Amino acid sequence: MLCLSLYAGSAAIAESNGISGGGVDSGCACHGGGTADSGVTVTLTGLPDGEYVPGDAYTLTLTIVGGPDAAGTNSGGFNLRASDGILSPTDDNTQIENGELTHTTTGNDQRSWTFNWVAPQFGSVTFTGYGNSVDGDGSNGATDLWNGVSTTVEGPPVTGDPVGFSVDKGEPLNLIPYISLGFIVMLVAVVLQRKADAL
Repeated sequence: MLCLSLYAGSAAIAESNGISGGGVDSGCACHGGGTADSGVTVTLTGLPDGEYVPGDAYTLTLTIVGGPDAAGTNSGGFNLRASDGILSPTDDNTQIENGELTHTTTGNDQRSWTFNWVAPQFGSVTFTGYGNSVDGDGSNGATDLWNGVSTTVEGPPVTGDPVGFSVDKGEPLNLIPYISLGFIVMLVAVVLQRKADAL
């Protein structure tokens, strides 16, 4: 069985159906003695080479290479977070827990997972993931290893708005029409007041 974290900060808990939350902050605690191993490589592919397009859906793949031979049962597991945008499963091998993507019970029989990410409207996005490569014997032994991956993709810059109004894509709201309308309303009010005074 797989685990990606400490439970309640210190006790290890094996989870074949994935794990999420604050305990994943330091990686996988149950396997490999809680220390990342350079013999395992975790990669995230499918992100754009340049800036992402706001609102576009990208098909990403997280892959684990190295570690013990894959037994075909309980061979791998992962947890992935994105600082912005929306991660979502594309099949029954992955699921969302606490806003993070992780494997399901079915999905821990492999070491590669495909899923979607919908880009936000602006700003940089950092992906942080951890992956287990295990021998599938159901216990956390010395041959069970893990490592992590962290990558950042850029998007359109956040544009400032000096008056506090903004539209969905972070662009400043054009205030000229509102100022003009206010001026016209005041002008009409002055004209009407002078007519009333003249009567």
